[in-house]
Amino acid sequence: MPAVRPTACLPRLTAYDQHCLRAETPARPLHLGILAVLEGGALADPAGRLRLADLRREIDRRTVGIPELRRVVLRAGPLAGGPLWVDDPAFRIDDHVAGVAVAGSGDHAALLALTEQLLACPLDRTRPLWRMWFVTGLEGGRIAVLVAVHHALADGVTAMRLVRSLLEPPLPPVAPASWEVPVATAPPARGELVRDNARSTIATALRLARLATWRQLLDVLRYLRQAAALSRHTPASSLNAPVGPKRRLASVPLDLATAKRVARTQGCGVNDVVLALVAGGVRARLGARRERVARLRPRVGVAVALFSPGHGREAGNDIGTLHVPLPIAEPDPCARLRLIAAERARARLSPMVAGEPLVRAWFGRFEVVRRAMEQQRLVNLSETYLPGPPVPIDVLGARLLDLLPIAPLAGNLGLSFVALSYAGRLMVTVRADGDQFPDLEVLTAAMARDWQLLVASVPPVLARPGPQAGDSAVLDRRAAFRGSTLRGG
Repeated sequence: MPAVRPTACLPRLTAYDQHCLRAETPARPLHLGILAVLEGGALADPAGRLRLADLRREIDRRTVGIPELRRVVLRAGPLAGGPLWVDDPAFRIDDHVAGVAVAGSGDHAALLALTEQLLACPLDRTRPLWRMWFVTGLEGGRIAVLVAVHHALADGVTAMRLVRSLLEPPLPPVAPASWEVPVATAPPARGELVRDNARSTIATALRLARLATWRQLLDVLRYLRQAAALSRHTPASSLNAPVGPKRRLASVPLDLATAKRVARTQGCGVNDVVLALVAGGVRARLGARRERVARLRPRVGVAVALFSPGHGREAGNDIGTLHVPLPIAEPDPCARLRLIAAERARARLSPMVAGEPLVRAWFGRFEVVRRAMEQQRLVNLSETYLPGPPVPIDVLGARLLDLLPIAPLAGNLGLSFVALSYAGRLMVTVRADGDQFPDLEVLTAAMARDWQLLVASVPPVLARPGPQAGDSAVLDRRAAFRGSTLRGG
């Protein structure tokens, strides 16, 4: 028997969550990927085989404390309002956690190729919108964990928090016989949905009379006016084309301490360094195609978090976008870095930052928004920066070695970058449409070259011994991070 649902505000999908579901097609799945590479010993039995049954049982226990991962989308029906999240009465962890072996040599390239294969298909909407694969057969006995989370369930920041809650904190041991399957809460009755929709409609109508709503309307009008102006001036290039079914994935590893040193020398932030490398890669790729980079200023959409730390948000989408022009005509990466820092500072003051979430909330459910994405000319590519754990952490009892975030591609944006810091390393993951970017190596090689030039531009520093694993400073920093909120931008 399903449990009785307590009286509370119904967990409706936001307009943007609904937009993420409507914008998805079989060729363009809209889920985020998080790839973690682990030391494999703790996840294998004495014979070296993956302990899949034990891992499934452990993850099943963890989902109890993360109700978002045990919910499905319920369509409310006529007069009952928008869709909402409800408990899945048929939830089975075996439907979400699987094991798979990498083919070939098991090197980094083989792992990325398998990752794209696993992420190629949309998630099953009759089940909670996430999946996890344990990947074996990697070099050195390592094991990777790939997690896919639908964009309707979480944006990049909250997806990282969900995955960390699912994998990182240790749980006390429990005998298998004492593990009780949680009882799903019954979905609300149709009458309750209709009443809730009526209350919501009345509340919305009453809000129209408030001064704050008219101020929001002004923000929306400012956003639309500036968006129209930017669209008229966004350069036409080979960067924008409808996204197809094929994907390519690459990564560019950087040293975080060095990136911070470069940023301090140039008076900017770490994400400005990443954007300077992105601009260099785009410059090389367009130049290789004989496009006139001197006349182009591609615009990158930089994701930023719109909430404050400690807001208690576990899932959902709460992101904005900075529209930053990239000075790709500048060949010197140091000069390019300074120009980008100034452009990003100006973009933060744009009225579009305040207006964009309102536009999503008011219009995200309409089909016209999906069609606009197919032909938009606001940005040519996207980028996100996510600060990760500053010190090494353990995942499911195994040391985490590498962490790669993977963004979805949608509309006519066939190129995305996600930078994530972890334990002194800054990994930039590049995802591209396979048909549009068969020359992705040209872009990543240019990023690596510009990185070396940026590193050479700053004076060397004397190496200092890092903290040892048992140092109290390390433990304090780890505890502080676990209580913090990840932010983009």
